[in-house]
Amino acid sequence: MRRAEKGESFLVTVNDRPVAVLGPYQPRQWVPAARVREVLASPTDPTVLEDLRRLQDDEPTDPWER
Repeated sequence: MRRAEKGESFLVTVNDRPVAVLGPYQPRQWVPAARVREVLASPTDPTVLEDLRRLQDDEPTDPWER
């Protein structure tokens, strides 16, 4: 825990299968509403749907394959 407190992260495995990451606490960062509006008003990348479909096709169906 002291090493995690100092910034180190650890991969936790069960039977050589990754199951969790232990690391330093990351508090939530406040984002002002004006910044959220700015992001939402910005134009969408024209290839975003294609990229998301490709990612979905690459996603394993068995959650243990991740």
